[in-house]
Amino acid sequence: MAYETNEVREVKVHIACPTVNLRYLLGRNQKNIEKIRGDSNAQISLSPYPGYSCVTVSAQEKFNSVSDSFFAAVFLLPHCRTPLANGGYYVAVLVEENVFNPNWLDPSGKFRINRKSGFLPNSAPHLASVPVSQIGRHYHLQISGTMDEVRHAFCAILHQLRRDVFRLV
Repeated sequence: MAYETNEVREVKVHIACPTVNLRYLLGRNQKNIEKIRGDSNAQISLSPYPGYSCVTVSAQEKFNSVSDSFFAAVFLLPHCRTPLANGGYYVAVLVEENVFNPNWLDPSGKFRINRKSGFLPNSAPHLASVPVSQIGRHYHLQISGTMDEVRHAFCAILHQLRRDVFRLV
């Protein structure tokens, strides 16, 4: 698969953040969000989404450069999670219809993530599946599990999203 490596393109990440978490996301006098904006050089905006606030992170990037949008989104992740009754967490990532690639999905319609630990002897690859549903013009990827599992799946989704933004058509 070929990628456009020299062209600058906009990379956007949308995270559905529970409205109750906005106070922690913004911080006093918006210091948290301003710090993330300053550290990452990414644009961060908020817009309403049913039951949530949609946090949009965007930046102009090159394929082989450090991803400002990825950097900012990973820092926003702890502020945009919802605790579950079983002690785990839930995070929703929204992917725009024009960027979503159906090849991301396994036959059951879930986002498939291959995982293998190189640190454990005899560790076999195992899969994590993320349920996907279409809501309006976005695909809603529902990540749940322990914080480490959520972070790993979130990073895998962002990596795939960024690659597909730069894919040659």
